[in-house]
Amino acid sequence: MATDIKRLIVPATKTDEGLFPLTRCIPKELLPLGHTPVIQKVVDEAVECNVEEVVFILSSEKKKIVDQFTSLGKIPPGEESFREKYSEISFSCLTQKKSSGSGYTLFRAKEKSAEDAFAISFPENVFYGKKSSLLQLFTVYRTSRKQVAGLKEVSDEEVEKSYIVETEKIANRFYKIKKIVKNPQASETSSRLALAGRYIFTPAIFDYLKNSGTKTLLTDALNEMIAAGKTVYGHQCEGRWFPLENKESYMEAHNFFLNN
Repeated sequence: MATDIKRLIVPATKTDEGLFPLTRCIPKELLPLGHTPVIQKVVDEAVECNVEEVVFILSSEKKKIVDQFTSLGKIPPGEESFREKYSEISFSCLTQKKSSGSGYTLFRAKEKSAEDAFAISFPENVFYGKKSSLLQLFTVYRTSRKQVAGLKEVSDEEVEKSYIVETEKIANRFYKIKKIVKNPQASETSSRLALAGRYIFTPAIFDYLKNSGTKTLLTDALNEMIAAGKTVYGHQCEGRWFPLENKESYMEAHNFFLNN
């Protein structure tokens, strides 16, 4: 399916303490999920959407992530299909010394996406479904031409470690986001919809991202945008999400993808 969104931004700057010691020598994004590294599953969603460019924003200790795709000439015999799969995509990276929050990180992508709409995928979650999460968001964006965030349903126990969205329902799985609340108690909100780390943004988002330490979270910028009267939609993606937050959740995802 062709789209008019040609660029995917993949931020990978967070430390991976929850997966230690698995990540002592290798970034979380290069750990296997089944027979495929985490980062490849994220990028494969872009392949399905015919994205032409993938930009990684990496901390210095994760620079080897981009080698997974920029060293296609070094793949072993018999794996030519891997090279062909990514041959139409341009890969590049921006690096930063340390994570200063998602807002600061994404502001650095302005030089790559100042004029066109673009997608963002955070590799803290991986997705499994008949259609990729990005392709589902692209369908919504193509109609609305507004910012769109991927949503997932969470349990009562997961509410207090999630970015919960207060919404106005428009249609099945389609919402207008009214507010984003970080880590509320389950008793403090009736919503069980949370941000899932997939977005489509227009360049308008950069007006609300600050290149300073005073506005470090993407969710702060989105709340500011909503308060200013701008529309941000949410789509509850149809499929299954796997958070990679600790060894137990990682092993659940790894075992699932071994068998699917």
